[in-house]
Amino acid sequence: MAASKRLRESNHTIISGQMGVGKTSIGIAACHHHANGKPYRTIITCPGHLVEKWAREINAVIPEAKTFIFGENHKPWQDFYAQWRTSDKLDAPEYWVVSNEALRGSYIQRPGFATAKRKFWDAEYDLYRWMDVAVCPKCGKILKYPKTDDKGNTYFIEMTPADFKVHNQRNHKCRECGEMLWQADNNRKGYRKVSIADIIKKRIPSGFFDYYIADEAHKYKGSTAQGLGFGGVISKVDKVIAMTGTLADGYANGLYYLLWRMEPEKFKQKGFKHDEESRTKFQNEYGFWVKTIKSKGESKYGQTSKARNARVQVKPLPGYTINTFPEWLIERTCFLKLSDVAPFLPPKTEYVNVVEMDEELDQEYHKLERRLRDEIKQGGSQVASIMLHTCLSFPDICEGPDSINVVKPDYSLHLPIPRMDKNKVYNKEKELQAILKTELGLGRKCLIFTTYTNLKDHLPRLEWVCSQVTGAKVQSLRSNTISTRKREEWVKNKLNNEGINTLICHPELVETGLDLLECQTIIWMQTGYIPSTVRQASSRSWRIGQTEPIKVVFLCYQDTLQEKCFQLIGSKLNAAGILEGHLSNEGLRNFGQDDSINDVLSLLKDNIVAINSNDVFERYKAEVAQILSKPIITQKESIRLMTLAEALAKQNIDLSGLTPRQKKKIIRESDQLVLFA
Repeated sequence: MAASKRLRESNHTIISGQMGVGKTSIGIAACHHHANGKPYRTIITCPGHLVEKWAREINAVIPEAKTFIFGENHKPWQDFYAQWRTSDKLDAPEYWVVSNEALRGSYIQRPGFATAKRKFWDAEYDLYRWMDVAVCPKCGKILKYPKTDDKGNTYFIEMTPADFKVHNQRNHKCRECGEMLWQADNNRKGYRKVSIADIIKKRIPSGFFDYYIADEAHKYKGSTAQGLGFGGVISKVDKVIAMTGTLADGYANGLYYLLWRMEPEKFKQKGFKHDEESRTKFQNEYGFWVKTIKSKGESKYGQTSKARNARVQVKPLPGYTINTFPEWLIERTCFLKLSDVAPFLPPKTEYVNVVEMDEELDQEYHKLERRLRDEIKQGGSQVASIMLHTCLSFPDICEGPDSINVVKPDYSLHLPIPRMDKNKVYNKEKELQAILKTELGLGRKCLIFTTYTNLKDHLPRLEWVCSQVTGAKVQSLRSNTISTRKREEWVKNKLNNEGINTLICHPELVETGLDLLECQTIIWMQTGYIPSTVRQASSRSWRIGQTEPIKVVFLCYQDTLQEKCFQLIGSKLNAAGILEGHLSNEGLRNFGQDDSINDVLSLLKDNIVAINSNDVFERYKAEVAQILSKPIITQKESIRLMTLAEALAKQNIDLSGLTPRQKKKIIRESDQLVLFA
């Protein structure tokens, strides 16, 4: 109802619902209710493995609706185009379900210009020469592009075949007649398909589709092929419903393109453009960042200048300013928790198990980390990236690559990777085995996630470790194990009919849409850095229909980059959860708490939980969750706001021991409101 009412006043709405609330049914019903009895046509884009699920739910919610899915008999774009060409006048609701894979991408292109000979004067050799110029194949005029001189005057430069090495805005189409200057490359083999988003933009008239449901809308947040396809469909549809269980990723700029494509006019009014520069500006205004200035060089005797070589680095931080929610989300977003629709679900508990490394593994790891850290000074960002992936994966993968090799014109690195005993079970793996033994002994099936399944393949190692647990029947799932559309059916068959009780896979393979009620225990060996993947995959089992308590266990080695990775993910989950109204202090969120507090806050006693309203968004405190989660708040426990000066006076805190600078800071912030219990 909320989404339908929003569509009466605007052309778009967002449904931000926790995994398992039934967003699919909500989106279908919102379209149907808003149509108010009139026939309508809805296009749905979703991950490929959810196409059949959408068709089932549509038929269950609105039995009289016609449902079309594409790609069963021909290529998806061919079926889609044929269905559009043969579509008659609407006499019943229609739902067209398209996979994200069919939405994006396109055919390989090549330049489509013509050439002509033109005589020009060669001043160097003092003679005339002939040269090839690019000509429009339709109007026949020489193609030109504008340039501006230092005085602001515009002049035009004639284009040659050399200007078509890369497809860009300058050579996209003829300035005179608008003819496209690129065409399909029929001479090349390989990747050939037509993007359904392109068909909608170029062929299908506006108004053919009344509604657009973008499922798993967080997939469209970037400047990617999927994101551009999302924007293309929006341009031809009247009403848009974006649905996701993970609207926020912890950073303000993660919302930028998603919101921009749904309401570009508001962004333009505020001076934002559809580019990375404006996205950075959005992060600066609605998020947090840290600026680092590094200077090189020292002053020398006799030197007349005190200039230094300085390098400025700006790094975004997790979190949102307090005006983000009211300005960009509150009017357009329907927030829904699982507890709103299923208050009696069994509990879901998260654990972070930090494991101490084996002595020999610890020595080899820190030796490798120190060496790579030293090499960053010369090797730069390339070595930093190598260090990140190597140090994250090395403790878990005993049989990794033999060495690291970097060859650059001014730098080279050859670093052998230590080979650990592949027949030994290490401490983190022992922890995994202990959890498996306990959970399988209780009759609880387990789902194990690892982010290393390609070049650094962790799956064989995990299969070997898990198979040593008595009673474990292990199955790995890879991206090429089964087709995307049949993945859900394959997983269900393995867990329910073939007796598999331990499923191992990359989290992205099951992060969206799948109901894995059979696996009541989820174990993360690594998480990666994408919080939406962690949130989505961790909720595969905790949804309507679950009768058993859910356990989610995160395993990492102590004092390693794995632990720091968990802390970063935890801070992102905190920021995203606060923006969406999900307050929790368990698992990775609690692990990501930043216990460092500034000198002003340290003066106040434990019952001061935040300096000001911005800090509620910047740093989530477990104490706040405890207060808000109590069913009955007495007068003594009630939360009230007062200024910092009032709080200091009430606590009778002695400020005499502070430095003048600290006192000045307190005076400057004395009017700030603090949350006081």
